Amino acid sequence: MTEVNGPREEMRWPDPPEATGDPLVDRVAAGLADIPATPVEEHLALYTEIHDALLSALDTGES
Repeated sequence: MTEVNGPREEMRWPDPPEATGDPLVDRVAAGLADIPATPVEEHLALYTEIHDALLSALDTGES
């Protein structure tokens, strides 16, 4: 099957997020670096996991 945007090797991914200074938030955001190596069909689950973990980190208000 041909990928719509071309082969994975040629795709340009955003740079990892900059550190926020909050260790808990930075640890969660670091999971975004796993996206390029994750099969596309698993992206939704990974984004959901990161989103939920970020909400949890922000709700705790702890650093």
